[in-house]
Amino acid sequence: MTKIPTPAPAEINGPPSPPPTKKAPAKKLGQLKSKAVSKGSFVPTGTVPPPPPPPKKKAPAKKTAAKRAPAKKKFEQLRDERGLLKNVEYVFRKDGMVDWRAMIPQEFLYPNREWFEARHQDVPSSIEGLEDHQLLVKLGGIKYVARLRGIDYVDYEFAPHSTVEHVAVKCMVTFINNYEGGEKWNSLTFAALGNASLANTSDFVSKFLEAIAENRAFVRCVRNALNINIVGDDEIDKNRGASPTKAVEKDDEEEDNPLPKKVLKKVVENKLGVTEFSDFIPILREMYADGLYKPSDPKKVKEWADFSDIPVSEVKKIISAMHKKNPS
Repeated sequence: MTKIPTPAPAEINGPPSPPPTKKAPAKKLGQLKSKAVSKGSFVPTGTVPPPPPPPKKKAPAKKTAAKRAPAKKKFEQLRDERGLLKNVEYVFRKDGMVDWRAMIPQEFLYPNREWFEARHQDVPSSIEGLEDHQLLVKLGGIKYVARLRGIDYVDYEFAPHSTVEHVAVKCMVTFINNYEGGEKWNSLTFAALGNASLANTSDFVSKFLEAIAENRAFVRCVRNALNINIVGDDEIDKNRGASPTKAVEKDDEEEDNPLPKKVLKKVVENKLGVTEFSDFIPILREMYADGLYKPSDPKKVKEWADFSDIPVSEVKKIISAMHKKNPS
């Protein structure tokens, strides 16, 4: 009889289980490895880490001033809801509009001498009791009421037919909005013409026809816009019957007059921003190259070393050329 081999226990119960893993003995606190407790510092083995440092107290925030609301525009501060200056006492007409004629201070008004002399009457010593047609208003008075009304923009345009002996200027004035513009508060724009020539200016100012024409145009523009019926002092003919030829003949007698040359220097400074004569020479050459200025004797121009060296007869031409070069 054949013996059947008895299987080994491992064969019956499956493969033997792996021996149990021995747990590593727990390390004591003193055997812990070094641990970082703060940046850049370590606690050596066998010691207890120190408590973390207390948090740094933040410096109190600086107090900043509260932001102020943006300031209102100056005209909003000075003018009321009607567009009128708050600190000015206005005179009104029956229709509710401002009586701009009555707003002209008396120091800017004086009797019209020519009106009385033409009628063989004595010229009054004051303006008391005189009518508007018997008065003249100075340029300063027109500027005063124009500022009260409020000017937004002024523009001058020289007529293309202007010459050395006759200048015509168009002035356009745009006033700021106020209640006089109607329900929509439309801006008010007026334009007027002014001219000046050797026949309607005095001997001296005949050398500055451009400036006289500008003033006349401005005065007429403001007067018409604000309904002022007093003629401006700048508007009247001050030639007093002198012929243009006589005015031209006097140029040679007034060559030594320093005032026109001072006026030229002031115009150059205000219009071109130039204060030194050496800086004005390149501009003068440029105007000559552009055909705006033609001196009577180009060779003598090289001899000019200062504004005072420019003859009065050339001053008028230079001012005219500057207006053409820079009309604004």
